[in-house]
Amino acid sequence: MADIYLINSQDLDPGALNADNSWLSTKELQTQHALTNPKRRHEYLVSRLLLRQLLAKRCNCHPSDLRFIHNPYGRPQLADSSLSFNLSHSGDTLVLAIADEGQVGVDIECKPRPRDPLNIARRFFCESEQRMLEQLSLQQRTQSFYQLWTLKEALLKSHGQGLNAGLNKVELSLSTPLKLTNYLDKHQYHLALWQLDTGYLAACQRDSLPQWQLHKITADLKCQPVALPLLTQS
Repeated sequence: MADIYLINSQDLDPGALNADNSWLSTKELQTQHALTNPKRRHEYLVSRLLLRQLLAKRCNCHPSDLRFIHNPYGRPQLADSSLSFNLSHSGDTLVLAIADEGQVGVDIECKPRPRDPLNIARRFFCESEQRMLEQLSLQQRTQSFYQLWTLKEALLKSHGQGLNAGLNKVELSLSTPLKLTNYLDKHQYHLALWQLDTGYLAACQRDSLPQWQLHKITADLKCQPVALPLLTQS
């Protein structure tokens, strides 16, 4: 089981979570205080408190008892649990993904920029992806580019190294089902892509075949199931 939670971070008040900064580690507090933009500082605080609350519920412990460690590339993970989690944000939308098994990755692009992305694709994408984009109109090219980018970033986050691993280490064909060629390692990656109102949400789970469950957390902290159009999956 893999759960994905969508939240408007600006709608949530940390006080509504019945939480305070005592839940956070010294490193989390240092990161929060280092953020000079009030909006980003609020977003970070909400994301960390909510993540701790959701993880603690699954681990049957107090949120402040959770201990995090990092892999060699800086990806955080729980020290004492096999649960996997990942976060992403775009604009005011925050996404949290939690999986019982298998490394999970998630990415969201809410407002794709309406510019020709071909030069970026030529720098970072595989040749087959570049050729596919070159054949499309500007509108279709922009849509396909952001679909590819969101899928690739979710997979690279699931891999554990993130964008440093290289966007061209994953070759995708936007078909149904999604065609994936993995040049990273010998693991199996399972991807899904959903349509948002003005963008895309992608999730990836490594090795374990996921059963995705989508939820929306409202301003009054109600967790509601949400149905999004599924564009493709592997």
